[in-house]
Amino acid sequence: MARKLYPDKWLFVATVGLALFGLVMVYSASAVVAQQENSNQFHYVTKQAIWTGIGFFAPFGSLLYGFAVFLLMDVVLTAFFGLTVGRFVTRIRVVRAADGGQPGLFAALVRTGLVVISGWVGLFAYLLSLRAFDQGPPRMWWDAAAGTRLVSAPSR
Repeated sequence: MARKLYPDKWLFVATVGLALFGLVMVYSASAVVAQQENSNQFHYVTKQAIWTGIGFFAPFGSLLYGFAVFLLMDVVLTAFFGLTVGRFVTRIRVVRAADGGQPGLFAALVRTGLVVISGWVGLFAYLLSLRAFDQGPPRMWWDAAAGTRLVSAPSR
């Protein structure tokens, strides 16, 4: 049985404590010089606090940035080409169900959003549907909601 992982509270407390201790040390070492040069004894402490805050929150921003790039690529490539890199390799395209044309931006946005929301459950259902139907997979619920379907791309 897998055990549940928890964040290390003591490591977090130590990190925050060291960051705050660093701010105190910057103030202690620079207050007089900062007052003389900038007429503000907290000048260097403020800069250090800003960079400390960026250091704490930058990892979360980088996670969101990577996810945003993925979504943008998936939506744009699906909307205008019906392909992503993975679909190109596997020769699958997304087309409008009504006429076989390019899905368009709204349909691609709806489709990608629903795929992301459904997550692993949707992937598992799709893989099960591949095994259950010999004539090809049924239309998944995100394709039905977006008015799209998957087709085999023409061979080169």
